[in-house]
Amino acid sequence: MKTTRNVSLDDWILVDRLAEVGSLVVAAQRLGISHATAFRRLAALEKQLGVNLFARRAGQYAATEAGAAMAEAGRAMRAQADAALLRVHGCDVHPQGRVRVASTEDLIGGLLLPLLPLLREALPDLRILLTARNDLPNFSQRDADLALRAVPSPPEHLIGQRIGRIRHAVYAQREKAPRFQRSPLAHQPWIALDESANGSRALAWLSHILPLEEVSLRFSGMTMVRAACVRGLGLAILPCFLGDTEPNLVRLGDLIESCDSELWLLSHPELRETLRVKALREWLLNALSSQADLLAGLRPRHP
Repeated sequence: MKTTRNVSLDDWILVDRLAEVGSLVVAAQRLGISHATAFRRLAALEKQLGVNLFARRAGQYAATEAGAAMAEAGRAMRAQADAALLRVHGCDVHPQGRVRVASTEDLIGGLLLPLLPLLREALPDLRILLTARNDLPNFSQRDADLALRAVPSPPEHLIGQRIGRIRHAVYAQREKAPRFQRSPLAHQPWIALDESANGSRALAWLSHILPLEEVSLRFSGMTMVRAACVRGLGLAILPCFLGDTEPNLVRLGDLIESCDSELWLLSHPELRETLRVKALREWLLNALSSQADLLAGLRPRHP
């Protein structure tokens, strides 16, 4: 090797994880980074050291002698870091303190609120501050410790862990649904988000049905759109986790593929090992992953 100077702890851990699983995709997922980021970091590290750390064959990575030695050192560093973290927290294995979580109003109301009783049982010493906002928080200024967002992919500077796909459909009040179905969609009253959601795929789909200026009612939040739909004021495109959990709403037609989005749990690299943030992140990942069928519109609907 040329030099180990300026090799970061993250690089040592990447080599350790890759040697352990043999797949760059899986190693990246376990580290909470993208495959592209892991690929670039490994290539830069091998160039810096002047040695191949892995032999590649059919997408599998086998550690060379140099790679195995570095992986062993990385494993020892990770164990030492974990031990130090416990000492910093006074060996307290019960996470405590405040954790800020930023998300949108519909995700907080439709996904997080139903989980809060279980969360309080599992992590009773956490004080959780939930903030509804449409933009990404500034993690560096501690606007949030975690963010739950529907985005195509996480920003490069954040750790993103994918929860699942969010599907959408057209919904109507149960009593009025037969009446709505008798006329073309363009002749129906519609409810939608306002101009603050101009990048919305749902608005893009609706604009092909009728001009958005002709939409009967528009709101700044999806929970208000759902509330108006429940009152029978018109049709609405809703994420299935909001529509399918409301007994007074029924779907009209199939899932709308062009409205699909991806749900991600985001955090900043500098905060990922903070005990309280790590505990809440892991709990949310497990709890929200169990809602994948609901997110994808596969959960049985109300009869």
